[in-house]
Amino acid sequence: MKTINEMRTGALLRSAYQEVAKIINQKMESVGYEDIRTTHTPVLQPLYFSDSGLTATELAERSGITKQSMGELVKYLERQGYIHREKSQKDLRAWLIVLTPKGIEMMNKLYGIVTELDEEFAKKFGEESFSDLRDKLLNFIPIVQTINKR
Repeated sequence: MKTINEMRTGALLRSAYQEVAKIINQKMESVGYEDIRTTHTPVLQPLYFSDSGLTATELAERSGITKQSMGELVKYLERQGYIHREKSQKDLRAWLIVLTPKGIEMMNKLYGIVTELDEEFAKKFGEESFSDLRDKLLNFIPIVQTINKR
């Protein structure tokens, strides 16, 4: 069996993400959001940073998941009252997905939890080392995107 030191970069990133996701899910549960998991972020995060909402197709493309998977996430979050659909003013054939007031409130809480977690990581890792890690990840993402477009 291989050790963590022998893991490839993708596996290391996935392992780190899984551990962070566990923490976030536990913290969200502890503040009353038992129905929200980090698996819902492909819908929620882009909507939180969108001014006018996005179509399901746009969400799927941005998240790198299938339209079918996105559709299931959207249905679930709509049933829970975190998002709703409304007609696009630009394209009357299109439906935009937007956060509801409940969804905005939840995302504000999630953003606060993630911010506190970053602060905790910085304390444990060291401010400078953590800042360097973030800088490296910010530089790594466009490199991966370039390779992905080949």
